[in-house]
Amino acid sequence: MNRETRARFLVDLSPLSVGTEEVAAPADLVAPDVIAHDGASYFGELDLLGLGDLTRVKAIHGDVGVPLAYAMRSDGAGNLSFVFAPEPSETFSLRASYFAGVTNGNALSDTNLTNRMVLQHPDIYLYASLLESAPFLREDERIAVWEAQLKKRLDALEELTQNQMYGGSLNDAPRRTF
Repeated sequence: MNRETRARFLVDLSPLSVGTEEVAAPADLVAPDVIAHDGASYFGELDLLGLGDLTRVKAIHGDVGVPLAYAMRSDGAGNLSFVFAPEPSETFSLRASYFAGVTNGNALSDTNLTNRMVLQHPDIYLYASLLESAPFLREDERIAVWEAQLKKRLDALEELTQNQMYGGSLNDAPRRTF
């Protein structure tokens, strides 16, 4: 669920102080939504590109200047960072809106009994757990039932998210979540 769930209640907001080409991403980041300038002089969203495309941005706008685009980089150990182009010429105030993990960095355990998904949509956890347990309980005939119930609830969550974030319909219109 951490990997696939994108819901409005999982969107977090984080200020970013960017003075170098690469800045650590929030620890609970699953996927970026919007990064935008939040200072007194610069406004607007940065483009999310692939790492290879940042070279093209630097070729057009120079190696150093006001960040216009960013890419995601992983260090192989699962630590994510944002890489900016052009490289910042000074320290810029940005704001990152991003999808946080369902567990918000804290997996369920004997001492951590809840997370945002459990609190907001316990039925999704119920059917996901039932679906995962079916093979161990030798309840193969129930897999289709529990899978259908889980899909129904995940689809409803996706529809709710679309309604809350984008006005109900899927479109490519510009968006702001903060």
